[in-house]
Amino acid sequence: MTVSSLNATTLIIVGQDPTEHLGALMSTTPMEDASVILVQEAVTATNIPGKSVHVLEEDLQDRHATSPFPHVTYEGMLQMIFAAKNVMVL
Repeated sequence: MTVSSLNATTLIIVGQDPTEHLGALMSTTPMEDASVILVQEAVTATNIPGKSVHVLEEDLQDRHATSPFPHVTYEGMLQMIFAAKNVMVL
């Protein structure tokens, strides 16, 4: 998977428990144009809707956890941030 294939209009970076905020966000953000990256405490989440959900590999390794979502590195996340039109951090 290349980062260029992950470009989205909106990039949502989630660092907290996503169940608290993601539902409200999804009602206002068209998810077909969004990518989600799970970082920090959110890397263990598994029930995240959307077709483009990724998990930060380094944070996943730090927590000795696994994820059903594709992994992205810090470098890949930075490329996604600069490629996105809008970036939201939760």
